[in-house]
Amino acid sequence: MKKITISLLISLLIVLIGMLINYRAYQENRYLQYSIRHHGGEITIEHGFGLQAVHIYAMDPADHDSHKLRFSLFSFLLFLIVTAILVYLLLWIAAWILKRRS
Repeated sequence: MKKITISLLISLLIVLIGMLINYRAYQENRYLQYSIRHHGGEITIEHGFGLQAVHIYAMDPADHDSHKLRFSLFSFLLFLIVTAILVYLLLWIAAWILKRRS
């Protein structure tokens, strides 16, 4: 149980740092730096560390592009759980290696 708590805390820290990096990148250039992108027609949706950026591109020269950023609970939980599993596996492997050496 201790490894699970440690891995969740470490993954929460990683996700929050990733969210901060993505937020600052969005402020600078309107795109998330670390994200999964989905392209389709005149829209691009980015999911990364709890943030969702939606870019709608104008198809008419008189229109203008639209960029929106919002918090996505699904993305946050997905990145948190995947990162927690990876950190848990790394802790487990480290403990196994240290146990074998002793």
